[in-house]
Amino acid sequence: MLGDGVDVLGNYLGKGLNKVAESANLNSGEIQTMAKGYANASLNMAMQVASTTTQQASNLGEKIAFQSVDALESVGKKALGYLTVEENVDNKSRIRPVFNFDPQTTPEEQHSFEETVNRNYFEELNGTAHLQELEKLSIECTLRYQKIEQRLSKLDAQHRDQVLELLKKVNEMFDEEAENKMEATDVELNEPATKQKTVIDNLSKAGLARAQEVLMAYKEELKQLKPEGLTESIIGSSDICHLTASYMDKTLLESVKKLSEFSAASVEQLLRIVESYLIDADVGDSKEGNKLTKDDMLKRVAFAYTVSNMLSEELNTMANAFIETIKSLNETAKNNFEELGKKGEAELAESQKSLEDLETKSSLHVNHILLDTSNAISNVEECRKFLFPICKSLVTSTVAIPAAEEVPKN
Repeated sequence: MLGDGVDVLGNYLGKGLNKVAESANLNSGEIQTMAKGYANASLNMAMQVASTTTQQASNLGEKIAFQSVDALESVGKKALGYLTVEENVDNKSRIRPVFNFDPQTTPEEQHSFEETVNRNYFEELNGTAHLQELEKLSIECTLRYQKIEQRLSKLDAQHRDQVLELLKKVNEMFDEEAENKMEATDVELNEPATKQKTVIDNLSKAGLARAQEVLMAYKEELKQLKPEGLTESIIGSSDICHLTASYMDKTLLESVKKLSEFSAASVEQLLRIVESYLIDADVGDSKEGNKLTKDDMLKRVAFAYTVSNMLSEELNTMANAFIETIKSLNETAKNNFEELGKKGEAELAESQKSLEDLETKSSLHVNHILLDTSNAISNVEECRKFLFPICKSLVTSTVAIPAAEEVPKN
């Protein structure tokens, strides 16, 4: 069989060398000698390779497997320079507030208000920077986990089952439709994460309080325009309209700032929690001096996931508070317009026009708040996406998996 191989190889080489000979002025004898020389040399090489193929294939397979992990790590490190979270990108929908009912507002004032409302407060408050830091940690943890995944088939049954069971629990935690999830309990956090949790609690209370403060200030100022005890009102529909419109603008601006502030703080909170976990996973519990157990780490994973959901819910709660303030402003103005409209045709027409203007403004501002809330929540959801591989890496770090060189060969 090998002899046939020499002849076939010699024939192919001979045909190729014939073409070379035409330009090199070689005779046919020289051609055949060269062809057989090449063929024999190639055959010897093939036989040498064949004799060591079995042993080398096994070694090569292992080498390629671990080289692929190293290559993956190299690619991952390069990926850190191409993060999906970009700077100076504001996906906020631009909505121009309406001032058609307020002739006292100058174009400069309109432009100034629009710029103030549409500023990217999230980035100014380092929200984007913290989101990028979390993404970097996510990439690094993905590489750690994938190294373990590469060796999973070579682990003994005990280690393999432990890893798979832990990963199953993490998947269930992050599956919104999964039932019988592990209940979250408070866990011990390091100082930065604990301080940030206090910041979050204060921001939540401040946001809800601010929505009420704006409404109370409006009602107080409305009383000053319309003192009790007067038989004749000294204000008209346009006065109420301008006052209400200004407080709707204040509410919108406050909501934009508070939602962005809370969203940026939420991202930092999740980042600090993850950093606290990674420190524990690397050096162990400082009190005990030992690495965390599987149950300890699962509690931490459940806590992080639950916190991310709670932050989204609090953003919705805060947004609803500001939306309710705008609706209350509009409703209060509407009640006053109805009273003024009873005076006569002129007052009724003016009241109807003022109400239409306010309802238009109210609708636009509510939509703006909803869009801002959606952006704020999407930042938290982005964090949750980054948390998933981090949590997988953390739980698998609790299993005493042998190093690559210690893994038994099958």
